[in-house]
Amino acid sequence: MLIGAVVFGPDSESHAGLCHGGSMTAVLDDVLGHVSFMCGGKGPWSGATVSVNCTLKKPVAVNSVMKVWGRVVSRTGRKVVIEGGLESEDGTVHALLEGMAVQCTRAQLLGIERYNSWAFKAGRWSAWNKSDKWSGFRQSGPSLEVM
Repeated sequence: MLIGAVVFGPDSESHAGLCHGGSMTAVLDDVLGHVSFMCGGKGPWSGATVSVNCTLKKPVAVNSVMKVWGRVVSRTGRKVVIEGGLESEDGTVHALLEGMAVQCTRAQLLGIERYNSWAFKAGRWSAWNKSDKWSGFRQSGPSLEVM
C-alpha cells in the first residue's frame, strides 16, 4: 500500500476556491502508476496506466491537506488492478479510484522493442527512413522525443 499527502494549490483551482476534478484524477492516476511500479519490482517508470475510473464524491478546497492512498487489488501477468482514494484529515472520502496498469519497459510502451535500448541511451538513433513507422521520432541529444 502507498500512502502520501497532497496539497492542491491555487493552480489546481476550478470553481472559486475548489480544486478541479481533473487535478484530483491526475494525482490518483500517479498513485496508480507508482503502486504498479512498486509491486512489479522493476523500479520507477516501468509501466503505464491502461484505465482510470475516478469517482469524485466531494469537492476539495484549494490548499487543503489531503491523504492519498493506493493498493493492489489483483495482479495477472503484467496487468495490475489498483484501487485508491483521496481523503481529508477527518477521514471524509473525496474521490475513489479503480484502475489498471500494465507493467512494461519504455521500449515496449513506445512500440520500439526491436531496437536495443543501449542505442537510445547512447543517442545512436539512425532509422530515419520516411517509410519506416519509426519516423515519428527525432533525436534530441541522448534521448528521444515523440513528435
